[in-house]
Amino acid sequence: MYRFIRVLTLLVVASIFLPLQSAHGATVDFFEWNASQESILSEMTTHPAAITVNGKVYIAYQGPGFDACIVSWDPAKSKWDGPYRIGFNTLEMDPHGAPALFSDASGRIHVLYGAHNTALKHSQAQSPGRIDSWMALPDVATKATYPQVAKAADDSIMLFRRSSSADWVLQSADSVAAVFGTEKIILDGDSEAWWYANSSLTDEGTLLIAFARVDTYEYRTGDFSRHDVFFAKRLKNGTWQNAQGQTLPMPITLATAEASCTVFDSGYGLTNEVTVGADTSSTPCAMYLTGRTTGADRFAWRFDRWDGTSWRSAEITTTDHHFDSGSFRALGEGTFEAVLVAGLSDGNIAPAGDMRGRGGIIRRFVSTDAGVTWTATDEDVSPNEPGTFYSSPVIVDGAPDAAHVIFTDWSNDLTDPFRRLFLWGSEGLVPRAVTPVVTRLAGTSRVGTAVSISQEAFPMGTSTVVLATSADFPDALAGAPLAAQQSAPLLLTTPTSLSPEVAQEIERLGATTVVILGGHSAISADVEEQLKVAGVKTVERIWGPSRFETALAISRRLYGGPNSIHKAVVVSGRSWPDACVTGPLAAGLQSPIVLTDGGVLPAASQQILTEWTIWRTIVVGGTMVIPDSLKVTLPAPIRIGGANRYETSALVAEYACDTQLLPHRFVLASGIDFPDALSASTVAARVRGPILLTRPESLPTPVADYVSGIADGVVEAYIAGGERAVGVEPASSLDSILGAD
Repeated sequence: MYRFIRVLTLLVVASIFLPLQSAHGATVDFFEWNASQESILSEMTTHPAAITVNGKVYIAYQGPGFDACIVSWDPAKSKWDGPYRIGFNTLEMDPHGAPALFSDASGRIHVLYGAHNTALKHSQAQSPGRIDSWMALPDVATKATYPQVAKAADDSIMLFRRSSSADWVLQSADSVAAVFGTEKIILDGDSEAWWYANSSLTDEGTLLIAFARVDTYEYRTGDFSRHDVFFAKRLKNGTWQNAQGQTLPMPITLATAEASCTVFDSGYGLTNEVTVGADTSSTPCAMYLTGRTTGADRFAWRFDRWDGTSWRSAEITTTDHHFDSGSFRALGEGTFEAVLVAGLSDGNIAPAGDMRGRGGIIRRFVSTDAGVTWTATDEDVSPNEPGTFYSSPVIVDGAPDAAHVIFTDWSNDLTDPFRRLFLWGSEGLVPRAVTPVVTRLAGTSRVGTAVSISQEAFPMGTSTVVLATSADFPDALAGAPLAAQQSAPLLLTTPTSLSPEVAQEIERLGATTVVILGGHSAISADVEEQLKVAGVKTVERIWGPSRFETALAISRRLYGGPNSIHKAVVVSGRSWPDACVTGPLAAGLQSPIVLTDGGVLPAASQQILTEWTIWRTIVVGGTMVIPDSLKVTLPAPIRIGGANRYETSALVAEYACDTQLLPHRFVLASGIDFPDALSASTVAARVRGPILLTRPESLPTPVADYVSGIADGVVEAYIAGGERAVGVEPASSLDSILGAD
C-alpha cells in the first residue's frame, strides 16, 4: 500500500520508529537512508558513534531533524534492529549535536547528544540489551560540545568535551548511577588559542589526548584553520604527563603545549582531523591531516608513533581537503589499520575551509611495521557508486572484523534529510532487508501537490524557494539544476496572485529568498509585492524575452559567469516531458539544460554551449523532437530516446543511474500534464533518483520493466499527484512490482 505524505513536527511524541527489518522486498547495502547530513561526526570530534556490547554492535546517529537515533546489528543472527528515536535534538540546522554512546554496569546503553554550546542531553535505554524504549536523564552540562566518552576496565566512565568557554574539560561517572561529576579543565582555551581535541583510553587506563591549535584571531575573523599537533596523557592516578613522562602543569595552556607537548609543528601549514590511540603495548600514536591550500594532493594523512625518545612520522596517503576524516586502530604485533577519506572529490576545487570539498572515497590502509610504511588494500571500503562521496569512517571497538567500520555518504547540503549509513567489514558491506514504501505526494491542485513535494523534500526547511507559474511550463524547463544548487523546492503559483498554500509553505520553510522564473506575463509584479508583504527579504527574477533566453539566464545564475562545465543536457524547448525527466540528471551533473526549437538551436542556447565550454552533450528525445540534423552539430552528442515519452523516461533513468543517480528511490509522475513532474524534479534531485512517467490509467510497459529491474534495491518510490494524475491502477502495479508495504 502507499501512504500520503504528512508534515512532521516536534509535536510528535512517539519515542520509536517502526523497525524496518523485513523478510521480503529489497536488500540494500546500507542500514539507514533517512539520516541527516553529518549524521555521524568525524572521529576527531564526537565518539564513540558505535560500541559493541555482548557481541552486538550499537550505532547512534542523527536521524530525521537531527534527532538522536539508534540501530543495532547482531552478527550471530545477521539481524538488524531499529531505527529507534532516542530523543529530540533542539538544535536547528546544526549537525554538531551528534550522539556518543556508552554502556553501564547493567548493560544498558546510554547516549549523550544534542549539544553545540547548548545543553548536553543524556538518555538511557530502559532495559539491558534493548534499544526500543528510552528515558531521559538530567542534562550532563548546560553548555557543551563534542562529547567523547570512554569506559575503563573498572567500568568507570570518562567524558572529555569542550566547554562553553572553549576549554576542554574532563568529567567522570561510575558505571552504576552514570551521573557525571564536576568538570576539571584540561586544555585552557583563552585569548591566544582554542583547541580541537581527540581522546582515547588505553587498556591499562591511561587517557590519551591529541589536539590541534586554532588561533583565536583567525577564528574570530571567520578562519577555522587548525595548526600543529600536540599530545598529553593522564595516568590512572590523575597525573598529566607529556610523551616523555614529564609532569605537566594543569590546565595545559598554549605556552605549555608548545614547550612540552608538540608532536608536529605545521609552520604556516594546516592540520586537522587529529585522532589519538595506542598500539597493543600502550605506546601512543597519532594520526592527522597536514598540508597547505593548493593542489589536488594538497593534504597528506600522517601517522606518528612515539618511539620512546621522539615522534616517528610517516605519510599514509594524500587527499584533497583538510576536512576529510579517518580512523585507525592497532591490530597487534606492530600491525595497524586505518580507514581514510582519500583521493579526489570536489575538494580539489574548493578553497580551504569550504565544506563543499569534504568527502571522497574511503580506503583501507594497513601497516605491518609499526606505522613506518603503509599499503592500500585492494578493496575500497565505500561502494563504487557514480557521483557519490563518503565521509566520517569510524572503526568500532570490539566489533567483529566482518562488521567493524561505519560511515556515511556525504552531502554538501545541511538541509538534506536523505543520507545513508553503511556498515562494512572483511566480507564487504553488511546488507539489510527492507520492505519498500510507496509514498503519494499530493494536494488538491497542482499548486498543492508542489507544496506536498516540498514538505517531503525539505522537512527541516530551507532558505530559498524557486517559484514558477502553474499555468505553463516554458520558463521552468531549465530550472531543476538551479533549484538543486540552491537547495530549494520548485513551487507553483497562479500568474496574478500568490497562492495561500505557497505563502504558508514559504513560512514553514523559513525561506528568506524567492527566485522567480519568467517575466511578468508568467508571474506578475503583484506576486512580488505579496511575497515581500509575506516577509520574504529578497525577491529575484530570472527571465528573458523567450524560454530560450530564460534558460540562458538560469545557466548564468547557476554558474555566475563563464566556466568549464563540460557537459550539458539538450532537450526540446517546445514540450515538457523530456526536460522534466532529465532535471534530476542535470542537477546531479550540475549541468545546464539547453533548449532546442524544433530542428534549430536558438542563439541563446548556442551561447550556453559556448560560455560553459561544453564538450559533451546528452540529447534527450527521439528524432521527431530533436532531428539528427541538429544532433550532429552538437559537441560529442549521445542520444537517449525511446518510442514515446514513457520509454524515454525509462531510458533516461537507466542512463542516469549508470552515470550520476542512484536507483534506491524514484518518482512516478503523470506523462499527460506538466505540473507534477516539474515540481517532482526537486525531490528527485534531493534523493538522487530518476523521474518516470506514467499514463493516468496504467503503468506503461517500459516503465514497469525498468522498475522490475531495480526492484530488489528500492527503498521508496514517490507518486507525484493525486489519483486523477496517477490513478489507482499504476499505483497498485507499483506496489505489486516492489512488494511494497
